[in-house]
Parts: sequence; C-alpha cells; structure tokens
Amino acid sequence: MRDNIKLKEQIDYQIKMNKISFEKLLENGLSDTSKIIIDFFYYSKNEKSLQKLKYILYEETDYDIELHLDIELEVWVLTGQTKPTKISLEILNQWIEWMCTVWYNNWCDFDGWGTEL
Repeated sequence: MRDNIKLKEQIDYQIKMNKISFEKLLENGLSDTSKIIIDFFYYSKNEKSLQKLKYILYEETDYDIELHLDIELEVWVLTGQTKPTKISLEILNQWIEWMCTVWYNNWCDFDGWGTEL
C-alpha cells in the first residue's frame, strides 16, 4: 500500500500553488464570467499505469486526453485539457484534490496544470 502522507503532501502543495496561480489569473483579467481551459500533465515509466488513468479520465470526464512516450526523457506522458469552464479558487482546489487522488491511486505522477487567458 502506498503512503497516504505522500498524497496529502501533494494535495497541500498543489493547493498552495493554486492560490498563487489563481491570484495571477485574477491579475491578468480572470473574472466571474471567464471560461478557461486547463491543461494538465501526468507521467510514469509504466505505460499500463497511464493507460488505466486514461481510461478512468475518459469514463469520469469529458476531457481531451493524449498519451505518448517521451523518448528523450524515457517516460510515458498523459496530457489533457478540460473543456472551457468557469473557475473559482474553491472549485480549482476541489478539482486538484480529485486529480491528485486519481494519480495516486494509479501509481503515476501528477505534474501540475496550466492555462492561458
């Protein structure tokens, strides 16, 4: 069984980063009516882990998802995008907790998220 402390640490770190990123988005024009697309990234040396994660994300979400091998880094990478959506810091934190839990349960690494306004 994996160490739940690692999951908690990752969620806490991502929520801390969410606050910083969300403040930057507000500074750059994010409003209550803005819809953004969130890009996200997972990686693993184990293709099967990401194949399983890809299946879960297809079943649970409407995200656009791609899986490929990064030959230079010798890791499998799953990239994805949400559909355009309105966000708040609270919604972003709930989303990040779910995304971290999904990676944790599938033995891969969540490498974060990004967006553009």
